[in-house]
Amino acid sequence: EYTYLVAKGDDDKVYKHFLLYKMQNVRVLDEYYEKDEEFNLKEHLSKAFGAFQEHPMKIKLLFSKKVREVIENYSIHPNQILELNPDGTTTVTFEAGGAYEICWFLFRWGKDVKILEPQSLKDTYKKLLTEVMEQV
Repeated sequence: EYTYLVAKGDDDKVYKHFLLYKMQNVRVLDEYYEKDEEFNLKEHLSKAFGAFQEHPMKIKLLFSKKVREVIENYSIHPNQILELNPDGTTTVTFEAGGAYEICWFLFRWGKDVKILEPQSLKDTYKKLLTEVMEQV
């Protein structure tokens, strides 16, 4: 887990995420900035998976019955919907951006997770798996 500063400059159109551990030469200034009262951090973060801010996509995952109990008690994403299937599997759907970070998260579940949608996420997952296999 990393800690980020979420901010934007006067000329920025979108908020950016800055890793705190990478910040260097931080100085405290006498000036300050007014908080944007229209900015909602919870809403901002709910559109992403982790820190990646990409266009949200509809994600649909199928978890095996082997990990059902864990998935039932695991928060994958704030807007997730769990469906406990009669065959013991669990379907998890949510909307978020951040294909690479989603794939990195899915690697930990190995063969106990299958990407049902979208095809673009399946393609990214296959690409990353191929790159890893080339290193073995």
